[in-house]
Amino acid sequence: ARTIFDTVQIVLTREADDRFHLTVWRSFLPHVEALISLANREIAAGL
Repeated sequence: ARTIFDTVQIVLTREADDRFHLTVWRSFLPHVEALISLANREIAAGL
């Protein structure tokens, strides 16, 4: 599904029940990667 993730256009494809594939333009990758990394840290911390 094509959608917007924090102002960035992405394509998110479900490959399995527990696996997704994220496609994003290379120029936006650092921004998206930082957001996903932050979310991972927050989940790990129980926030």
